[in-house]
Amino acid sequence: MPNVKVGSVMDIRYDISSDMVGYMDDFTLQYGIPLDYVELSVEVPEYFNFKRFTKGFYPISLKESQKNRKINYNYKTKRDDSFGSVGSKSTNQLAELEFFEKHYEINAENIPALKEVDYTNNIENYRSAIVFELESTKFPNAGFKIYSKSWEDVANTIYKYDDFGEQVSKNRFYRNDLDVLIAENKDAKLLISEIYKYVQNRMSWNDYYGVGCSVGVKKAYEEKRGNVAEINLMLTSMLRYAGIKANPVLVSTKSNGIPIFPTTSGFNYVIAAIENGEDFIVLDATEKMLAVNELPSRAMNWMGRLVREDGTSKEVSLAAKSISNKFVFMQANIKEDGLIEGEMKIRLSNHLAFEHRMDNHDKTEEEIFNNSSLYQNIEVDDFELKNGKAPDQPLEYSLSFINDEQIEVIDDKLYFNPLLFLSLNENPFKLDSREYPIDFNYPSSSKVSITYTIPDGYKVESLPEKITIGLPDKIGTFNFAIKQNGNLLQVVSTTKIQEALIPAFYYESLKEFYNQMVLKQTEKIVLSRV
Repeated sequence: MPNVKVGSVMDIRYDISSDMVGYMDDFTLQYGIPLDYVELSVEVPEYFNFKRFTKGFYPISLKESQKNRKINYNYKTKRDDSFGSVGSKSTNQLAELEFFEKHYEINAENIPALKEVDYTNNIENYRSAIVFELESTKFPNAGFKIYSKSWEDVANTIYKYDDFGEQVSKNRFYRNDLDVLIAENKDAKLLISEIYKYVQNRMSWNDYYGVGCSVGVKKAYEEKRGNVAEINLMLTSMLRYAGIKANPVLVSTKSNGIPIFPTTSGFNYVIAAIENGEDFIVLDATEKMLAVNELPSRAMNWMGRLVREDGTSKEVSLAAKSISNKFVFMQANIKEDGLIEGEMKIRLSNHLAFEHRMDNHDKTEEEIFNNSSLYQNIEVDDFELKNGKAPDQPLEYSLSFINDEQIEVIDDKLYFNPLLFLSLNENPFKLDSREYPIDFNYPSSSKVSITYTIPDGYKVESLPEKITIGLPDKIGTFNFAIKQNGNLLQVVSTTKIQEALIPAFYYESLKEFYNQMVLKQTEKIVLSRV
């Protein structure tokens, strides 16, 4: 394309031909750039019946009409003119077929851009589009055929695959190894944990998704490596062998999106689940740093479908089971020259601990704090990490530090943020409005408690005032307070987000909530000489 440059307009036309007469690609109507005009016309002969689904938040007006159509076509007939002798002749015939045609039309103007920003699970779930699914066909001189299925039908179909349900029933290759674990653990809860750890430690995930096995659970067990189906179907099989009521759960990962209608391609991942009354204990042994009843963020996508041996199935929530907590305790001595010396302890639980372990499990302690943005520009010493590779325990680490960049010295006054380098300095939500949900992956709570020792000869001139704010419907809270006791200042800041997925109509409230957090955490404490 000669002379193409920024600002050039290219007009492109192309045709797609396919023998898949019962399938149509999704028609996407919204992109990362605004569109001036979109026109869509779909014509479907009466012999095909399609369901229509729309997705996204930009309204789509689909006009439907019906019209008659005629087409001429040629066909051949055989005529026997040999009067009993062997042989016949073919003749070409011209015929006319008359039928009605369903017509679907979209004409849209000024469609806004849809851009991906932080805290979005999969932008394709929210992009405006129209989807056609073949529901049934009825051809001349042929019977009525239904193609549309329920999610129960899909789950039952997948379970009958040789590389799925049959794999769960295989157990000869691991019996001897598992019998040892079963003999050592009589308590059911402990047995579940030990079998889960055994699969985690033995197997390495090859990063491949899928609801079916590639080499099979037996070969994967021998090679100690497999895809997600091989690892978690193996886990399901072992739990069943140990007498635990376990079943596989079909999942659509966040990258795969949320399927609109039942189809086998709607699932691309498998986990294991144990029925515990009305609740479920979920397990994914692909990650070595993941605890029982936790899932990696890729799999925490709305609902999964548990499939039982008898063909029945049930929806299973993939949301985080419990809130993830972060607690920071710090003691800091302030020097009159602006230097701060302190000690800090941090405790992380659940998914916060898992993410830290995943980022740092193969690093030395020195590499952990050297690579962390939290410790930039501070001198760290006495770094100690606890439970770094124990997923069922909270992760803890402690350190001492020296920093000379957090306090601003002007004349005889000291100015500093109440949370120092732990402050939230920027609002992550910058859009004026948002049409799709905010995905935090999991509920979380963060509490920071800092005790400052004021240097001799200084007094408190001003402190940020106490504040308590909340999001509507108890979705989140922010509490901030400072107390003075002699030459000690205690700062406590607590933030809680109670929901993992927050609907878009809360966006303005959430944006203001974070704006107030930033303002308060960056409001200066001022110390002056006596």
